[in-house]
Amino acid sequence: MKLLVIGGGTAGTTAALFARKENREAEIVLASREKVPEYSKCALPYALSGEVDFQDIIYREEEWYSRTAKVELRLGWEAVGGDLEERKIEFRTPNGKEREEYFDSLIIATGSKPKALPIPIEGEVFYFNEMSHAENLMRKALASDEALIVGGGLIGIEVAEALLNLGLGVTVVELLPWILPNLLDRDFSATVEKWLEEEGLEIIKGIGVESISEDDGRKIVRLKNGEERKVDFVVISVGISPEVSLAKSLGIETGETGGISVDEYMKTNVEEVYAAGDCVETLDLSSKRKVISGSGSVAFRQGIVAGVNSVGGEALYRGSPLTRCTSIFGKEIASVGLTEFLAQTLGIKYVKQKVKGKNLPEYLPGDDVHFKLLVEKRTGRIIGAQGLGRGSSWRANLISLAISKDMTVDDLFLLETCYSPKISEVYDVVSLATDVISKRVRRGL
Repeated sequence: MKLLVIGGGTAGTTAALFARKENREAEIVLASREKVPEYSKCALPYALSGEVDFQDIIYREEEWYSRTAKVELRLGWEAVGGDLEERKIEFRTPNGKEREEYFDSLIIATGSKPKALPIPIEGEVFYFNEMSHAENLMRKALASDEALIVGGGLIGIEVAEALLNLGLGVTVVELLPWILPNLLDRDFSATVEKWLEEEGLEIIKGIGVESISEDDGRKIVRLKNGEERKVDFVVISVGISPEVSLAKSLGIETGETGGISVDEYMKTNVEEVYAAGDCVETLDLSSKRKVISGSGSVAFRQGIVAGVNSVGGEALYRGSPLTRCTSIFGKEIASVGLTEFLAQTLGIKYVKQKVKGKNLPEYLPGDDVHFKLLVEKRTGRIIGAQGLGRGSSWRANLISLAISKDMTVDDLFLLETCYSPKISEVYDVVSLATDVISKRVRRGL
């Protein structure tokens, strides 16, 4: 049999490699629109700042795929059409010629594309969704003094940190009244905002951008309150959309989110056609609704399932608790599941508990730790958490497991965790939060 995988990012490459593990005999072709093999998109901000080299974040050399994995990697191949009844996909190759590839099984992993701003924009602006974007931005940044980023989400803030580390003056403009709105509520966001401002970042919140124009080689960003900012360049970071143009042209169904509809096997509505990664809609296990995750860890796990199933194996993907984390100027930030804002938007009644503590006992030098836990009021089911400070990512992982298993706050409170004075508190903030909130849930508060 022949497996054709379209998309050389995390989902597509993982699918091809796990398909090879499952089936040693299948012919596997991995076609990527990009000119380099799979790399860490999450590491692009560190390459932008110069902390690591761009080549260092490429996972494997091109030759490794054919030599070791027995996968035929085709770089610079863009899928432009096809016919699923004839089991073929049409590609535009690097030399501009058209090529057809036939298949028995197909995986679509075309990823996402940056959302555009629906405003007048004059001249060039920058995006940050792939390596070529980051390389272009770095060249511009090294010849500039001031930058403005539209969008204060995770990527926007990570790019801001990278540009600050390059010595630029940086302003972030966020439409909502707080930054990192997909990760944090306003109370936790305010702490992060203070950290960033101490590092020199200017943050403008609650105001949209009206237009971006040019004057004498510089950008003029006009805000909706009439204020203008003149900078050397602008980065647009207002989210992503699933890249489904190929899928739609082939007659593959998409869902209410705009992403490709798949089942637990990552199957589409077409027999022997699978999809994975940012181009598909994912079940959010916290709210039980469909979302576009934009998460590398989700893409990786979906790629495993699609790859195994596409060559005759059997694996399931039941959804994601949507874990998110980052480190900003050495300070850890993590989130999983729902925020208060999202729970309120969805009409989910919840109980919350905020805790501030230390990551180590008081008699040892430690760091402040902030933790917030959300549980569904009616059932006590854990639906979300946020953390700031050292150890926040492992706490988010713990809550991720709880959400995945539909655990209640009582279940989590009974869970025993490791303790050693130089590693953790015997009564970590997670235990403290679950203790308090379980009593409140039982009392119906």
